Amino acid sequence: MIFLCGIPTESSLRLVVEQVLQLGLPYVLFNQRDFDDLDLEFQIIDGQVLGWMRLGNSGYRLEQFTGIYSRLMNHDLLPEVEPEPP
Repeated sequence: MIFLCGIPTESSLRLVVEQVLQLGLPYVLFNQRDFDDLDLEFQIIDGQVLGWMRLGNSGYRLEQFTGIYSRLMNHDLLPEVEPEPP
């Protein structure tokens, strides 16, 4: 399964999602704007990343993911965090 991260409407990520859909590959899409609805717990044992992630109402073992495509933008530019102090 592929973990896709970023703003889904951003052109590069949108193109990757379209291609993954066209190929019929399993994937999970993390919308960076929903950062407050993500829980992640992991550990590294003998060079292997183990753990779990909750995204919305769904949970995933990190071992399920065989690839990651990340197009995260600078969090300071997200309108959701503008009112936050530096």
